[in-house]
Amino acid sequence: MYHAIKEWGGTPFGFIDDVTITVEDEKVQLTLPNGELREPQKEVKLLGITLNNLLDFKSHILNKINKARKAVGAIWHLGGVQKTIGILKKQAMEEWQEMYWNSSKDLWYHNITVESKCTDNLSKMVTGVIMKKDSRRILSNITQFRTGHGNFGAWFKKFGIEKDSYNCKCGELETVHHILVECPLLEEERKGLKRISPEMDMSTLLNSLTGLQEIVSFISAWRD
Repeated sequence: MYHAIKEWGGTPFGFIDDVTITVEDEKVQLTLPNGELREPQKEVKLLGITLNNLLDFKSHILNKINKARKAVGAIWHLGGVQKTIGILKKQAMEEWQEMYWNSSKDLWYHNITVESKCTDNLSKMVTGVIMKKDSRRILSNITQFRTGHGNFGAWFKKFGIEKDSYNCKCGELETVHHILVECPLLEEERKGLKRISPEMDMSTLLNSLTGLQEIVSFISAWRD
C-alpha cells in the first residue's frame, strides 16, 4: 500500500488496521478498507465520549448538559422536580422505617423508640427542642444515653477497648440502665426522673420531651 500511494503521487502518513491516512495538498484524507474516503471531522465519538479537534472534553460536557436539561424539562412536564424528589424521598423514608421496625440490631435504642417514625422535620423530632436550646455537649450526652453507645464501661467492654475499669463507682458494670435505674450512689439525682416516670420507663424518660428535659438535669448532676 505504501508503494502504491507513492506511485499515485500521494504522501503516506500512516496505517491503522488497514485504514490509510494520506496527505495531498496539505489536506488529510482517510481511506477505509472498502475504499471509502472520509473527510476530517471537528468532533468524533469514541467509546461514548465526544472528542473535538482540540482533544478536550468541552463538547462531551456540553452534550451531557443538554441531555440533563432535556431530562429536567421532561420531569417538570410530568409534575415538577420537587414533586419527583418528594416521591423518591417518601419511598426512601418508608423503606428505612420498615427496616427499622424489623431490625434485630441495637435493641436498646429500638425498645425505647419503637414507635418513632423517620422524619427530617426538626419540630417533629423528640430531640428537636433540645437541639435548639441546649449545648452540643448536652445533645451528645443525650444521644449516648438514647443509643447506649458512648462513655460507658459496658460499651468499652463490648468493643474490647481497654479501660482501667468497666464498672461504675458502686462496683457494678456501668450501663445506661444501671446509671439511670440501679446505681445506689445516684438515688438523689434520680428523684427528678421518678417524678416523670415512677416506673422508670426508659421509653418515657428517653423518648419524650418531658423525660429528656429531666434527663438533661440528671446528666449534668451525674457528670459533675
